This record gives sequence, structure tokens and C-alpha cells, in this order.
Amino acid sequence: MKQKEARTLIIREWDRWLQTHSIESGGPTGRDTLSFFFELQDARSPLLDFQSRGRDKWKIIYTWVLGIARTLRFGVVDLGLVEGKCENGRGNRISHGA
Repeated sequence: MKQKEARTLIIREWDRWLQTHSIESGGPTGRDTLSFFFELQDARSPLLDFQSRGRDKWKIIYTWVLGIARTLRFGVVDLGLVEGKCENGRGNRISHGA
């Protein structure tokens, strides 16, 4: 499975996962993403069968799911997060701190 396809499916699964777990008031953390990742591994989820090009799959997933959380906190409309940058509703690229 290609990363683009996997990203969409994993983010959907992350949203479901968040609804079934207690998350601190500050929002999800890296520890939460690791727990999510381990649950996917333990279940031998096909969601983890994406091309990682030698990168750690947990780090990729961490960037995807927490990147969305950070993006939402900054009030960005388009969730097209790409390596720390995304577009707002007007198509302008926005950088934000990690």
C-alpha cells in the first residue's frame, strides 16, 4: 500500500481509537501514538503494510496523527500536512513549530 492511501486509512483509525481511549486534556501525546501503533502491530493490522522507504513506521504514523492534532490547534482548514507545512483554506502554505 502506498503512503498516501495508508495515511488516510490510519488517520481514520486513529480517530476511532481516540474515541475509545482516555486522553489527557492537553490532547494526544507521543505515548498515545506509540500505544496506538503497538495495538496495530499486535493485531497484525494491514494498515501497517505501507511503503516506509526504510523509515521507522511508528515515526511516520506519529507525524501523521500528531501533525493533524497540531494543525487543528492552529486553526488550519486544509489537513494536507506535508513535513511540517500545510495549506490554509486560501491555499497559502503555513509553517508551524513542532
